[in-house]
Amino acid sequence: QALAQISRRASVALGSDLLAEPRPAMLVLAALATFGVAGAPVGALAAAPNLTCDSQGACPNEAAYSRDAALLQRSLDVSARAALRADALTGGRSAGSARDGRRVTSSAADSARRAAVTGVTSDCKTRLNVHEEHHSACVVTRDNKALLVWVPYGSAPGWDLPGGMKHHGESACETAERETCEETGVQVRAVERLASNIFRCEVVAEHVCTSPVDEGFLRKQWARKEDLGALQYRGGTWGDKQGFLSSALQEGEPQPASQEGEPQPDQADTCGCNACNGEGFSSTRQQCAVGSITDVNEACACAQQDACGCRACAGEGWSSSRGRCARGSDTDPQEACACLRRNGAAGSVQIAVPEPTRESLTTTLPRDSTDCGTRLGAWGKSNAACVVVRGSRALLVWVPYGGEPGWDLPGGKRNSGELACQTAEREVCEETGFQVRATRQMTGAVFECEIVAENVCRNPVDEGFLKKKWANVWELGRLQYRGNTWGDKQGLLRSALDRSSSSQSGQVVAERAAVTGV
Repeated sequence: QALAQISRRASVALGSDLLAEPRPAMLVLAALATFGVAGAPVGALAAAPNLTCDSQGACPNEAAYSRDAALLQRSLDVSARAALRADALTGGRSAGSARDGRRVTSSAADSARRAAVTGVTSDCKTRLNVHEEHHSACVVTRDNKALLVWVPYGSAPGWDLPGGMKHHGESACETAERETCEETGVQVRAVERLASNIFRCEVVAEHVCTSPVDEGFLRKQWARKEDLGALQYRGGTWGDKQGFLSSALQEGEPQPASQEGEPQPDQADTCGCNACNGEGFSSTRQQCAVGSITDVNEACACAQQDACGCRACAGEGWSSSRGRCARGSDTDPQEACACLRRNGAAGSVQIAVPEPTRESLTTTLPRDSTDCGTRLGAWGKSNAACVVVRGSRALLVWVPYGGEPGWDLPGGKRNSGELACQTAEREVCEETGFQVRATRQMTGAVFECEIVAENVCRNPVDEGFLKKKWANVWELGRLQYRGNTWGDKQGLLRSALDRSSSSQSGQVVAERAAVTGV
């Protein structure tokens, strides 16, 4: 009876929206976190198991309870103190009304009250197409430093990402923006989704939120990349915080000056971005941005030649080992900068790409056009996918539908009579336009594939062509992956990129030996 009474008090204090789908363990933790037991302090949840969540914030059941408790502890004072503030802001009328012992919250009143306190509104819900509601946080970087807040309470206090608990009717990105302002005073704008509940945010203005909310303003610091490994992080929140921060800071680092110490040329790549200063074209923001990389598809859209004069639309890129454009290579930012330096102010010259032939307009690959079954000894028949690597990056496609949308390996369902390797090759072409050749079987349903030609499949099939991304190895830990497909996608991608890196190193050594005889 005592436990039931505590649980009811917690429900009233924390609001019905927070316990819309209460788990028994979560309700008990909420009650304990809010009121303590036998006079124990609020942080007396130290008995929670030492469990961890993965880099995307997903947790096993027991870890989820621990995480929920930590989140609830972070916003403990939404009970009495929040009600008093709400009364003060609304002329003595609380936005919630007591009914059947539960607090009913009006989302419209919440939004109005939030805007009155912070003066902040957001368009991220439509701009980033984020309609889910989650407790969320921001990764905020500025001048090669990342913003962190010190959370002194809970069972594992430490440095944390600014963020917290959602309000009813608030999208995940709006939660992240609001919580950052309420905890730090810094108004931010979500610009990219890093995980289901983590967003990369940029600073809009400082000293915007000036009235303390919930736990009030937290102590903050701007940490450099080299400081991240020495920090004490708060336990049980937001997955791999250090990984998210490290990736964001690596993205924001400008490219170093040349070894000779000469100044970087103020010249633009194919999309008008200064590659020598670490800029690239951002499709999300439709503008040049430090930390972005102008990939092949963006270069193709901006112009018909990249910064090194290679025909990006025809699958060419600069090969440093060969000293020329080569099919299958990919011009990276350092190579683009070197080409701009060599070419001087002349820049890149536009050339026409030949019109595609009738053969290049083939919708799908005929099943008998591939010998992958015989070549690989792969006679299994199943749905299948490819890991496609070019240079130092791996190909991913964004799948927007299903229960867990995200980045995925290109692949799909088997057609009647197809071998698994044939399915993988065909699906890659139908989803990306790339004709590929399976070269190695990695698992029963996943093959390592190499690009044979681009723009081969031109007519959309089924869901049509998907958004593509060439991902660097350091990005893999921060991507939002599609759920429940192809097993350990991140592990497969890392394995293929490691093999590619070793192979390229061996090729460079062999070419040097052929030239020098050494």
